[in-house]
Amino acid sequence: VLQMVQLWFFGSDSLPPFRTLTYHDLPTSKTNLNRLSDVRFLMRHVTQLAAAASMPLTEPSQTDVAQAFDHGILTSIEGPRRSQKHWRTFVTQLRRESKRARGNDGNPDEI
Repeated sequence: VLQMVQLWFFGSDSLPPFRTLTYHDLPTSKTNLNRLSDVRFLMRHVTQLAAAASMPLTEPSQTDVAQAFDHGILTSIEGPRRSQKHWRTFVTQLRRESKRARGNDGNPDEI
């Protein structure tokens, strides 16, 4: 998850920051569109968690991202080996929780 957050904000040597990507930048396939949707969903959640932990990620540095991950994001990842969880697994977990919350009339306290 941390690696995806870093790619979102900073990209890599050969890739631009993922936050600048649109569906026009990807080869047309349902899989690519779903992945882009999943990444956006993940990052919306991550930025909300960071803001709630008083670590807004508006124009973060590498250090800001690492601190936000350690103090705000990591605590919301369930299960063993939380720091090693793949970002797609975390998105699946978040979507499942969101669906359960909607099933409870949007009241997350009843989960």
